[in-house]
Amino acid sequence: MTDVLLESVGNLLARHGYQQPGATRILKGGNNRVLLLESNRYRLVAKSYFFSEHDVRDRLGTEFAFSQHLWSHGIRNIPEPLCCDTECRIGIYKAIPGRTLEPADVSMTRIQSMREFFLKINEFKDTAEHLKSASEACFSLSGHLDRVSIRIKQLTRIQHPLAERFAARVVSRWNELAGRLSSFASIDSELKSSERCLSPSDFGFHNALLVKDELYWLDFEYAGWDDPAKMVCDAVCQPALALPGRAWDEFLQMLEVHFSGRARQRAEILLPAYQLKWCCILLNEFRPEAQARRKFAGHPLSEQHLKAQLQKAESLISRIR
Repeated sequence: MTDVLLESVGNLLARHGYQQPGATRILKGGNNRVLLLESNRYRLVAKSYFFSEHDVRDRLGTEFAFSQHLWSHGIRNIPEPLCCDTECRIGIYKAIPGRTLEPADVSMTRIQSMREFFLKINEFKDTAEHLKSASEACFSLSGHLDRVSIRIKQLTRIQHPLAERFAARVVSRWNELAGRLSSFASIDSELKSSERCLSPSDFGFHNALLVKDELYWLDFEYAGWDDPAKMVCDAVCQPALALPGRAWDEFLQMLEVHFSGRARQRAEILLPAYQLKWCCILLNEFRPEAQARRKFAGHPLSEQHLKAQLQKAESLISRIR
């Protein structure tokens, strides 16, 4: 399959005036095949996006359109989008010569940079009518609860001895929370267009590179219009490179100042639901659909990885208030 992919990438580059790629290295990708293409003239990244009958999201179309929009407004701390092939689901981007972040790199100064990037991309949201809603976007409290409920129901399909007991614990906790959260949803109204945000989605330091002391942001395949409260809840629950507790207060203040007091209130209401949602996301690795996606990306799941996912989920559920 790699030979087929290289041929498709070579054809795409040739159509756009690039010479045939020289040295090629396969980079780590959780969902997609990612190639680093190097020659004496360029250093590019090619992404071959996952697609299946169980997951029909247009990852290429979403990421490429979102990146083009940011680039057109002068945002340069992202990979430059160069060209794509929608039929083969391949996108070509400029490579960024940075390094991935480690836990020791997570600081309040860098959380400020994260906050500033989010606010910067929302300075131009009035020109982004052409962009679609983010993956699993929600614009009402009842919509959020419905989304989490779907995730909870999917846990019943897990048939793995490591995860079955914990999955039952998540379901039980959701049953305790759902009634209380529904009382808020019953008096909520849908967000107006002006109250919505452009969200990078899956936003965190796990999707960033450090170039000298500047952060570059990657992976916008789930990006689009969303509820700013959801963006904040996702960011603080994301377990790959966890944010310190102080980040929550920083983001709540951002919502109140730059969006509305209502946005802050929604985030505070939704946080327990999103902590459970992220437990479900971590347990996704035990489901056949996720295992197929990891296999496509060239990183099949090991027992050690599955145990690590379960430990992260245990840590997350213990923090629910």
